[in-house]
Amino acid sequence: MWEELVTAEEALEIEREEVAKFQEKSEEWSKKQKQELLDKIKSLEEKINHLEEENRKLKDQQNGQLTAQIEVKETKRWSWLKIKK
Repeated sequence: MWEELVTAEEALEIEREEVAKFQEKSEEWSKKQKQELLDKIKSLEEKINHLEEENRKLKDQQNGQLTAQIEVKETKRWSWLKIKK
């Protein structure tokens, strides 16, 4: 009976150690996953910022082109008002 109790206690201790190892590995994995997600979020935020800046530049360029087109059209429209010498 005593041997069975000792054997059961040893088995229980082994199981506790394995659970502790599993928990440790699980925590390490969770931290790694969390860091990977944070890195991915940071990368995506940087990409968003880059794309927003590129979008602003393209809009500014497009607005400049539209303004130039309007100026050309207005110049052509009112060119007949110029007094010819």
